[in-house]
Amino acid sequence: MLSFRRFKSSVFGDIKTVDYKDLLGYHQVGGLSKTYFVPRTSKGNLPVYKDYKRKVPYTEIRRVSGDLTSLRNDLQEALKGRTVKNDYKCMIQSQKVIIKGNHVEAVTKLLAEKF
Repeated sequence: MLSFRRFKSSVFGDIKTVDYKDLLGYHQVGGLSKTYFVPRTSKGNLPVYKDYKRKVPYTEIRRVSGDLTSLRNDLQEALKGRTVKNDYKCMIQSQKVIIKGNHVEAVTKLLAEKF
C-alpha cells in the first residue's frame, strides 16, 4: 500500500515557498500591485457595457473579481479629465463598477492594455 504522507510532488512546490505574488488575482501592472482581475467573456471581449437609466448613459464593468475600489481608483486616475469622483459606484454584491457617462471605448482600451 502506498503512503501518501511521504509522497512529494514534483509539480507543486512546498507551501512555504509560495509567495503572495504567485496567487491568482495578484497582478503587477505599471509598477503598482493590482488586486483585481477582469476576465474576458467566452467570445474574448472585455465585459464593458453601456446602459441607459432615465436617458442618462452609464458605463458598466461587470465580472470584476478582487478589489473593486482599487479598480475604481485606477479608473479615476486614467479618466481624470473626463469624469468627476462622484460619477463612480462600486456594486460589491454584483461585482461591477458603474461610471456615469459613455466611457466604453476609453475603459475598453485601458483594460485591453492591462488584461
